[in-house]
Amino acid sequence: MNILKRHVYHKFSITIINKAFAELTPQVREEFALCAYSFAGRTCYRYVRKWMDEEPGFRGKPNEIVFEAGDEGKGIYKSALLKTIKSFLSSKPKKDTRLADGEVVAGFVPLQAADWLANEVNRMAKQFREH
Repeated sequence: MNILKRHVYHKFSITIINKAFAELTPQVREEFALCAYSFAGRTCYRYVRKWMDEEPGFRGKPNEIVFEAGDEGKGIYKSALLKTIKSFLSSKPKKDTRLADGEVVAGFVPLQAADWLANEVNRMAKQFREH
């Protein structure tokens, strides 16, 4: 966390309580292209955009949304986002990855930090619900 604090300007994280999410009707999930991944992603993006609009120096600046290549639910999330926002969407591996043709694609290190932060926030949310 100390490394993140020193190198990241602002952090965002959303945790979905799967038990509550499972109570949504299939019709609602289909209408809004919801899986837990897409719901969390769109909610997080909304908070990021709100922060960017309010933060001096970030208002109106272009941004990029980076998905971890291979994440389950990514396709649903990307198509849902494309319907509602205008941002650059890309997929990158979090670790160095060798492609079928032998080319090595460097891992996108911020995804490793994002995974770690998500795990910590999820762990804290579970502890909070237990108390």
